[in-house]
Amino acid sequence: GAFRQGFLGANPIILEPIMKVEVDVPAEFQGSTVSGLSRRRGMILGSDQVDDSILIAAEVPLSEMFGYSSDLRSTTEGKGTFNME
Repeated sequence: GAFRQGFLGANPIILEPIMKVEVDVPAEFQGSTVSGLSRRRGMILGSDQVDDSILIAAEVPLSEMFGYSSDLRSTTEGKGTFNME
């Protein structure tokens, strides 16, 4: 009926929560960390070098972040950390 016609005419999209993620890794793991975030549909916002480590800022869908802690630990030999808000 009228609802279906109006709904489809509005071009609906499904939204999902996007998290701001900051990852701190040693410089030698930058490439593998960035590719890991990209695999999780992350958008890299930038990266900064702080001493011997790289701070990567990204936005990643929340649903893709489950299990990231384990993946980051194995990718960086336990040296990488991240925070998410």
